[in-house]
Amino acid sequence: MFSESFNHRLLCEMYKDGAIVQRALPRVRSLLSHGLSLEQALIGTGLMRPEAYGSFLSQAFGVPFVRVTSDREGGDALLSAAIQRALEAVIISRHGDHCVVAMTHPNAERLNILQQCAREGGWIAEPRVMLRSDWLARQEHSLTKTGLPSINHLECHGVRV
Repeated sequence: MFSESFNHRLLCEMYKDGAIVQRALPRVRSLLSHGLSLEQALIGTGLMRPEAYGSFLSQAFGVPFVRVTSDREGGDALLSAAIQRALEAVIISRHGDHCVVAMTHPNAERLNILQQCAREGGWIAEPRVMLRSDWLARQEHSLTKTGLPSINHLECHGVRV
């Protein structure tokens, strides 16, 4: 989830652009105060289409927006599962040594980590911003595709349980 100040700036931009009307702002702020993300408050309630929200994210982060479906195959092996989770990132396409990497929050810190991983791996990252709901759906799809370990094969501190 984004910081309160980021949400405020994004809402102001949306209001200035006419993408959200003034009478909807108290409702959105109430939803945010009850723990919903800005994405949930806007897209989940039907106040904004995903592409319009993505356009504002693109402007805010300075990278293109992309929708990520769970069936897209990229070069996920280039980023460890731990890095993918930490950065909320997924490689959505690979062309030679260039990889398009979609992230939910491509701020400067996360982009630096991504670029460091790419340099160390010998590839070039082309960052994009994506919806967090798309990232979560992609993670869920990956789990169902690879399967979860059965209870008969789990170990805890070296002891099979």
